[in-house]
Amino acid sequence: MNLILHLTPETEARLKKQATLTGRSPEELALEALQERLASDVLPQESLSASSRIAQFREWLSEHPESSVARLDDSRESIYDGRGE
Repeated sequence: MNLILHLTPETEARLKKQATLTGRSPEELALEALQERLASDVLPQESLSASSRIAQFREWLSEHPESSVARLDDSRESIYDGRGE
């Protein structure tokens, strides 16, 4: 498959610079970047529904037990303790 990409001058310059530094062609680098991006099975957050985000968050929460979270005492007494008031 042939694909035509329209790059901004800034992106083109960065691609060419990186190609020169690595001794590879700009086409090789662009293809590698595309393959790396597509290799990930993780969906971008924008494409997830609200219910999917909630499910992922709950799953993440279940992997982090409450005992691993440091408790923060933000009471008025702890904030002003020792000020002589």
